[in-house]
Amino acid sequence: MSTEEFIRKLALSLPEVTEEPHFEKIAFKVKKKIFLTHNLAKNRVCVKLSESDQDLFSLADNT
Repeated sequence: MSTEEFIRKLALSLPEVTEEPHFEKIAFKVKKKIFLTHNLAKNRVCVKLSESDQDLFSLADNT
């Protein structure tokens, strides 16, 4: 399974998620609000997190 297929399958497995084009990206939305974008050309995924989740992931040791 390719990365694109995996991301799509994972995102669409969540309740109420829709997939729509968003400029040069693919956007996954819940109730018309984007929570994830996938830029195929740059092989980049952007996930929107709450401030508390951002803090938690920022604490992770990246070494």
